[in-house]
Amino acid sequence: MANDMIRTPRPELEILEYKAPEFIAEKIFPRLSVAQKAGTLYYDEILTETTAESTRAIDGNVTAVTIASANTTYSASEKIARIQIPDSEVAQSGGLLNAQMKAAYKGKRAVMKKVELEAIAATFGDASIQNIDIQSSLLEAISTASETIMDKGATGKIALFGARKMIQRIKRYSEITSKMIYTGVLAQADKDVRSINDEILAGAIGVDVVLSAPSVEWLGNGNAYDGFLGLVMLPDANLDANGEVQVGRNIVFNVEGGANIFECASWFNNDNICEQLDTRAWTDLVVLNKDLIYILKGCDESNSVVTTTTAATTTAH
Repeated sequence: MANDMIRTPRPELEILEYKAPEFIAEKIFPRLSVAQKAGTLYYDEILTETTAESTRAIDGNVTAVTIASANTTYSASEKIARIQIPDSEVAQSGGLLNAQMKAAYKGKRAVMKKVELEAIAATFGDASIQNIDIQSSLLEAISTASETIMDKGATGKIALFGARKMIQRIKRYSEITSKMIYTGVLAQADKDVRSINDEILAGAIGVDVVLSAPSVEWLGNGNAYDGFLGLVMLPDANLDANGEVQVGRNIVFNVEGGANIFECASWFNNDNICEQLDTRAWTDLVVLNKDLIYILKGCDESNSVVTTTTAATTTAH
């Protein structure tokens, strides 16, 4: 009987906030709404700069340099979360509408968690992205990586990103705590690092932004990405990827039209005799210029690192 259900679109639930400041996928890969579920995305890619001529004879020819946009295909796939609302939850929530709002909240977070996992796969999970072992100094590694990214011809803020656990860990590094004297925050013990917020940390390590993400997701399966942090040049979501070099975008297709990522619909399940709410989105996270990402490895608890080149252990001071 469930197949005979009448689905009711719920636009009022689609626009509700879902309290996800810790999700960082769309900060690195801003949302880009498209009119078709699949298609071609044109973008500016990192190219070697050309130099103007200065020795041409008066009647000499000028060498022309042809510009051409790069392109890649995208195909938005469905992300869907179905939340069931038993009668007891309706009563405890103070009515069906409140219970549906709660279900929409959970459904949206489930959808965005899937997008978050795609961002992790596109950064920490891509072995072809440039990376550096921090060896004895996180600050030196950040400096090297930042300069490399900034030399690519793109513009934007440099962000350090990774699991919240990893961000908290590096706050305990002695080379970080020693920099705190210049910020007005003096960490005398490990527990004091809680007073070092992400804005203060950014100033101390020489980046523009620090993005702390949920550790459950960003540490990876089996803590595969324990010790990983990343640097990226954040794109401006208001600018066209075909007008400036950007790291990537999260492509969003809405079946009903418009820029909202979510579609919500409620229905009564006759088999289970309870209300249900579907929340779904059609997305495709596309990396355009992976050279604007740099992965930092070896950020272990004591900052003791076995390098891949020497197999010698070095410890930060």
